[in-house]
Amino acid sequence: MVVSDKHQQTSSEGTRFLVTPRSDPWLVGGAGIIVWFVLSAQQWGGPTIDPLVSGPIYWVLLGISGTHFGASYHLAYGQGREIVFSRWIALIAVPAVLVGLSIVIAAAATIGADTFVDESVRFLLATVYTLTGWHFVKQVYGVARVAASLNGLKIPEPLVPLLRYGLYPVWFLEAARVWTGDPGTVFDRFETSYSLLPPATIRVISVLTFACAVGAIVVFVEMGRTWRRRPPAAMWTPYAVAFLFFLFPPSYVGLVLVFGALHGLQYLACAHRAEMVWGRERGAEPKTWWVSTFGGAFATGMLLVYWLPEALTSSAGTNSIGTTPAALLFVVFNLHHYSVDASIWRFGGDQIRRIVKGDIDPNRSEQAPGIDAR
Repeated sequence: MVVSDKHQQTSSEGTRFLVTPRSDPWLVGGAGIIVWFVLSAQQWGGPTIDPLVSGPIYWVLLGISGTHFGASYHLAYGQGREIVFSRWIALIAVPAVLVGLSIVIAAAATIGADTFVDESVRFLLATVYTLTGWHFVKQVYGVARVAASLNGLKIPEPLVPLLRYGLYPVWFLEAARVWTGDPGTVFDRFETSYSLLPPATIRVISVLTFACAVGAIVVFVEMGRTWRRRPPAAMWTPYAVAFLFFLFPPSYVGLVLVFGALHGLQYLACAHRAEMVWGRERGAEPKTWWVSTFGGAFATGMLLVYWLPEALTSSAGTNSIGTTPAALLFVVFNLHHYSVDASIWRFGGDQIRRIVKGDIDPNRSEQAPGIDAR
């Protein structure tokens, strides 16, 4: 989610935060830094904390991750048919194609075309994991730009490409683990990786990523020098989390769940402001709007992330196609989510305008200027 420099303005209400001034840096990155140190403790001789991600903590993490999926669908599809049809490729065509592919693969599974099913699901899962890093780094960059906008700060033009593309090696590093045959990327019985690149690729990209991490520090120092003030913590903490988790991933079985929740927390901080402004436009009572919106997002997300996959997995022993439907559901809702986000944060501009300006003219139908790239 990105706003171009010439349109970076503070909120019309004077508010310069997503949730609260003190909580924003923790929600978009600060909590992730603390969690990274905690998860990394066992590598430094500390206690093994894998068992801690169970019980209530497990459900909290799952709930945050699931709610961010549900929130994205409400932001995308809740504004009416006109908006949905104006973004029909991302919001209609992509999910339709994914559902169509899933039906074909499921039908093939019922007739015993195991090779076709395994290879098709393998490719789709590899696609999900390849795009996961892309999805994350685009959000990190967008959060940093929004934080600058909310603080009325103009990012020097020469630094914009460095801030944006300096994160791409993080994506490449994650994708390389899929395409070098990383044995750790497995979904149930399905392979999710290919050995198309030499293992040395990861070492090379790691060095490049580390260099970009150093470059990011230089960029933030230069921005601080230009502004004659420290860059807002909500700008640099997302970058710190990205480089820490991808460059030095903790050896931890719950990493995917924990990191997914941190990503969701960052997302929900932005969605909170967009939703509250949107509710005010509709004349809704703020607390009622918030509870109904995020309650619905939680229920929708948990249905997709946990309850439906669990039901499909538990029925695997009583049908002829095993866990194929659960794997396909995972593919569909992840790729659909990536498509949804590319739509609501890049095209139209309604949600970005709500976050940055604090309001939007509901009668204005043209695309908001300055929406850069999500």
